[in-house]
Amino acid sequence: MDVADLNGDGVDDLLLGAYQCPRAATHAGAVFLVYGPITSSMYLADADAVLEGEVEMDHAGSSVDVGSDIDGDGLADAVIGAYYASDELDYAGAAYVVSGGEWTSGSLSGATAKLLGPFASARAGFSVAGLGDLHGDGYDDLAVGVLSGTSDGFDGGWGMSVVVPGPVAGTSYLVEAGEVLLGSKEAGSQGHTVSSAGDVDADGVPDLATASYQNDTGGTNAGATYLFLMGQLD
Repeated sequence: MDVADLNGDGVDDLLLGAYQCPRAATHAGAVFLVYGPITSSMYLADADAVLEGEVEMDHAGSSVDVGSDIDGDGLADAVIGAYYASDELDYAGAAYVVSGGEWTSGSLSGATAKLLGPFASARAGFSVAGLGDLHGDGYDDLAVGVLSGTSDGFDGGWGMSVVVPGPVAGTSYLVEAGEVLLGSKEAGSQGHTVSSAGDVDADGVPDLATASYQNDTGGTNAGATYLFLMGQLD
């Protein structure tokens, strides 16, 4: 769940993921958009727009983030994870970008962009985040968490986060579209959580925080949080 002004009317809107929603198919998932102002209780069946997962078991809406302007049109956009999506590889996962504006209900197949996980069972899109404009080009960028992935061919279980520069459009593989930040054997499930960290080093470039809930550095599965100062990365 997240809030931002998606339609540019000056009032924040609510985007809520329901990753096991069966509207389109079993566990296809969906995201529900309710335009603000919201002043009383309501049923999500009365949402202003619903975007449904493409096929069964996609788990669309497993993660959502709104607020970044990835296409540079002045409106907040949405990033939506579907970590069980199986387009070409079973459970590789995917992340969608949907441009802001007045949405109409339909399938996520009509999204502005779709970023595919790199290998089977990668579970890309388990977490997503808008980061702000990392490159000063007028387009906000995004991060996508991948639960599985190692340095030897992205085929293990250590996790990674992928930073993708905006704008994005069409369908592409996540690791070809962005910069890969790999976990390590000690930093298991590095892509479990990704989040904007603001500009913690005050260099004018947004930073990234990631969580590794199985990190063993402080003890077996003790967990850890990583802070990436994006202005200092090559």
